[in-house]
Amino acid sequence: MDAVAALLHGWLIVLAVAGATKMLEPRDAVDALASLGVRVPDAVGRAAGVVELAVAAVAFAWPGRGPAALVVVVTAGIALVAFALAMSPLAVPCGCIGRRDTTVGPTHVAVVVGALVVGVGAVVRGVEDLTGSLDGDAGDVIAHVSIALGTAAVVTLGLVGRPAQAARPGTVR
Repeated sequence: MDAVAALLHGWLIVLAVAGATKMLEPRDAVDALASLGVRVPDAVGRAAGVVELAVAAVAFAWPGRGPAALVVVVTAGIALVAFALAMSPLAVPCGCIGRRDTTVGPTHVAVVVGALVVGVGAVVRGVEDLTGSLDGDAGDVIAHVSIALGTAAVVTLGLVGRPAQAARPGTVR
């Protein structure tokens, strides 16, 4: 079993869900960007969702260094936005998984940077397809799926686990 592939697959699950959420309801992501002074129409938020979902699907379907590099590029963009939101004195919901009641903080940034490191690892090492990384062993299948789903759960909790708090004038979260 390839642990990097299992961790990457966990991140791809989250990336696909985040992309689908933005496609259906881009307003949270658009509002998050607006709080950073970047005003874009809802169509741009939807397009970001399409890109996230498409990159996740491509990386699942055709694993390898190229698709992993696409994951790194998308994840780096997410990390930059998350960092900017975390540094903002305003308590701004991130809009990444459709939760308006959570803000970006250090845990959120650390989770996305962790996903970025896994993506870079996948580019450096390469990632086999799912069947190749499991070698047909039932134990490997269970371990891979458990790591992927566990990673997706931990990442999701890291992204949505902080309740939003309104910033008061003159205070920083």
